Amino acid sequence: MPNKNQNDYHVINDYHIIEKSKGLIQLDQYAEFGEAQYILLDIYLSQINPRDKGTQIVKFPKKDYEKYKNVNRVRNEALDKEMQRLMIAVKIPDPKDEKSFRIKPLFKECSCQKEKDGSYWITMICEEEMNDLFFDVSKIGYIKYRLGMMRSLKLPARLLYNELHAYKYMRPYSVPLDKLKDIMKLNTKAYQQNNAFNRELKKCVNEINENTNLMVSYTTVKNGNHEIVSVNFIINIDTAQIDEDLAMYIAHLMDISYDKAVPIAKEVHKNNIDDDDMVERIEYVKNKSGVKNRIGYTISIMKNNELWNKIKESEKESKKEKIISSEEGSSDKLKVLADYHLRNVK
Repeated sequence: MPNKNQNDYHVINDYHIIEKSKGLIQLDQYAEFGEAQYILLDIYLSQINPRDKGTQIVKFPKKDYEKYKNVNRVRNEALDKEMQRLMIAVKIPDPKDEKSFRIKPLFKECSCQKEKDGSYWITMICEEEMNDLFFDVSKIGYIKYRLGMMRSLKLPARLLYNELHAYKYMRPYSVPLDKLKDIMKLNTKAYQQNNAFNRELKKCVNEINENTNLMVSYTTVKNGNHEIVSVNFIINIDTAQIDEDLAMYIAHLMDISYDKAVPIAKEVHKNNIDDDDMVERIEYVKNKSGVKNRIGYTISIMKNNELWNKIKESEKESKKEKIISSEEGSSDKLKVLADYHLRNVK
């Protein structure tokens, strides 16, 4: 059901998961959005279920927006302008064909209303024709990140993170300089000089390396006139940091919060357990009766391969016994049927 009242609201916290489609990421280089618009968009994405179009109406307290923005108060005049910018038509490229695009606003309504208890609540409703960007993310690709992680990144670093996260498996990931400036919103006169842009790029990469699970290095590519024409990025998952994608996957499999999945993900990563093996262990825990502490037990079988091997051997023996028992039972049934048949023939 749509989020139409306060009772439907899931209080914002740093561990809310955002699944952002590649279509919305490509939008970064065209939309004239500032930090406020990306904060509002992130809060919206953290409240919807990207696999359920019935959640397209999102309602949340204005005070939570102010808290996430790290200000004591957002005046009505400022909030009005911030939300209006979200409703301006933007160019949205086709993720599968860069030459194809459409121009539409992302949201058909953004409002702020006073409730009975005197508090003010913000309502955001996405444009139905843009549903594919919000609710068909599996078809066009998406990235995942925690809502709280973006709070540590300034706008240029936030936008660069989105882009690099989406293409982290390309080695190297090469971006033309003009496109990179557009993505990072650093295409003003102040950044026309290479030195100014290089300083900001270095600062943003440092922010990403310090605050996220990506480890990024880069080299600049110059032409014959020693002018930078593109930047080559090498992107890795930082082994000293938690693999957030893995933790979120575990949280989804076990239906637990992100923070409870983190210690499980650490053991999976530490012991080099592949995805299939990890899923098999989690399914075992989910189907095992009498487990009071599922999280602790899951950590144990991720940490202790010897224990897991014993469990698998025990499972195999149990299956063999069931098969033998079933076969013996079938044999007894056949004997009974044979005796019955002989008696009836006589």
